[in-house]
Amino acid sequence: MPSVSAVDSQLTALAGALKATNLLMAVDMLKDVTIFAPSNAAFKAIGSATGSLTEQQLAGILEYHIINGTVGYSTLLSMGLANRTLPTLEGPDLRVQATGDKIFINGAQVQIADVLVSNGVMHVIDAVLNPANTTATANPTATTPAVMFQGAAAASNVPFTSGISATTTAPSATTQTAAAGLSVEQPAVGAIGAAALFGLVIAAL
Repeated sequence: MPSVSAVDSQLTALAGALKATNLLMAVDMLKDVTIFAPSNAAFKAIGSATGSLTEQQLAGILEYHIINGTVGYSTLLSMGLANRTLPTLEGPDLRVQATGDKIFINGAQVQIADVLVSNGVMHVIDAVLNPANTTATANPTATTPAVMFQGAAAASNVPFTSGISATTTAPSATTQTAAAGLSVEQPAVGAIGAAALFGLVIAAL
């Protein structure tokens, strides 16, 4: 079996949140998407706020991370779409900002760029975006990731990961450095669906 990619191990919280809202297959069926995928650390940073979210609220937050109809590779984000806003699946716009060799989505920084999925591209970001805080902006000099949920505090455990872990079903990946200085993750065997990339293992099944 191919090894688990670096992306899989960082996205189990997102996978669990998508499963909890029944969005995983729906996201896989979209065409021409750009997905901004918060890392496990990003979800952990707002852990205190996640327990009170309804399924509808959580779904809205997740849909705010998806651009439908635009495949935004890092080169496009850093040049053609820089300093522009893009409508999300949830409705409110996201702002793309490029500063030096960094790309920001609202206040979140892209950590791993250009992860190919069968229906578009995915970028791993260091913070969870908040559709109720659309004015959050980039801070290129910040030394810690932004927290866009007012009053949220870090949890001791990563939320939404109960019964979910990275698995070895996703293709292995090779990492290279992009021209913009971003980490670029390319699946070794073509583009795969988001569901496979997240590498879900549902322990209860």
